[in-house]
Amino acid sequence: MITKSDIVEIGQFNRAHGIKGEINATIDPEVIPDQLQCLIVDIDGIFTPFFIESWRQKTASTILLTISGIESDAQADLLKNKPIFITQADAANFSSDDDIDGDDRFYLDDLIGYKINESTGPVLGTITDIDDSTSNVLFVVDTPENKRLLIPAVDEYIDYIDPDTKVINVILPEGFLEMQKNG
Repeated sequence: MITKSDIVEIGQFNRAHGIKGEINATIDPEVIPDQLQCLIVDIDGIFTPFFIESWRQKTASTILLTISGIESDAQADLLKNKPIFITQADAANFSSDDDIDGDDRFYLDDLIGYKINESTGPVLGTITDIDDSTSNVLFVVDTPENKRLLIPAVDEYIDYIDPDTKVINVILPEGFLEMQKNG
């Protein structure tokens, strides 16, 4: 049986993300879900382990989790606003002294405000948002003509990213922009 002295709080579940049981969670940025045995949640006074099937980073402190046994948005909502705990053994793997200067990892949300250029053409626009509501993450790009483009945020399309000038060059499939303009 897991007791309060066996665990450490690392964050909180937020709301369901989508309809297939994925859930948004805010956790300590130093905790790496791949290195956890399980997440522990207080369910009616009983500390219950939940096992991570997959996860993806959303921001420095927000992740999207797929948890074994949680298969719908209704099930995920049962965890909403509940604190997330890990075992003391897992907590020993993460030290706040490791990253004194703050989080130096790079996230898609860090690209908001970057200009997107097509490698063979002009500036397409500025990234104003990241749409991760589906399995295909998209850059939401506002064009100089006040139009909105949705460009897949995938390695195949990204030629290079220049953090100094805040520019991303992309190589899009032939006809991609015309399809967006006519859609």
